[in-house]
Amino acid sequence: MYATLKKTQPRALQIIENSKINNRLSHAYLFTGPKGTYKKEMAYYLAMMLYCKENKPCYKCSECRAILENRHLNVTYIEPFGQSIKKEQIIALQEEFSKTSLVEGPRIYIINEADTMSTSAANSLLKFIEEPNGETYGILITEHKDNILSTIISRSMVVNFTELDKSVLEEQLLSLEVEGLKLNALSYLTSNIMDAKEMLNDDSFNKVIEVFNKFVLDFANKKPLGLFYRNNQDVLGNKEKLKLFLTLLEGFFRDVYENQVLNRILVFHSLEKEILEISKNVSKENILNYLFMVLELIKKLGYNVNMSLLINQFLIDLNGGI
Repeated sequence: MYATLKKTQPRALQIIENSKINNRLSHAYLFTGPKGTYKKEMAYYLAMMLYCKENKPCYKCSECRAILENRHLNVTYIEPFGQSIKKEQIIALQEEFSKTSLVEGPRIYIINEADTMSTSAANSLLKFIEEPNGETYGILITEHKDNILSTIISRSMVVNFTELDKSVLEEQLLSLEVEGLKLNALSYLTSNIMDAKEMLNDDSFNKVIEVFNKFVLDFANKKPLGLFYRNNQDVLGNKEKLKLFLTLLEGFFRDVYENQVLNRILVFHSLEKEILEISKNVSKENILNYLFMVLELIKKLGYNVNMSLLINQFLIDLNGGI
């Protein structure tokens, strides 16, 4: 895991390690950034740094294993109970940390999804940050920094986590033997390996990929698309699946346009043959029109409109553009 942290979040890792090396640890940290950027893993890394006897956490010793498995007596992990983190959870944390520990060493608390704290919970935590019991370190994790109490932010060391490079996700997916169109689609839809794995295991995602691939082949080969919606209504008749289909289609038309203008493909490399064929047979103006039409359809998914009529008209327009 250290290698992953160093590769994906080198700046955040350097901040954490330097604060330990220079004996300038903050009593409260706020790890903020998009989902899947290894904030939780970094929180555990920081906790292990304070207990592991090695220069860097070894992930193997009894202390490291206890922290990773949430059974270390001096490390408390808190996450939302239901939809939010409640005041009672923070009060329980304070009471636990006020007792004499059976284990020597600092007390550490990790609060995941800290932005879900109720107002009363946040105010209780603020007081705890301002008046900690002994050597105490807090690590707050959030994807939504703006929802954190400003006074908590001002009393914390904010560590920003950057969105992962797509190449990192692609490497991880290739290690799982994910290739071709699924690899292209997942790297377009997310940079989060956890989300990617969930989609791979979702039958809906796989069905949409099949329909999307069939659409591209039909469109590239100038086949009539008038019955395409009807023949695939089991997928396209579902709003969530249709949204995913249209999102992929948006990326595909962007690729066609990029190929026409800059002679490059950004996402769907597995569909290079079809992209080249469409680029040759469809004008740049029409491709841009199709892209705008797809964006408009995605927007209208949130409205109370007859999507089947709109999709069918869109498909007829596509045939007229070749």
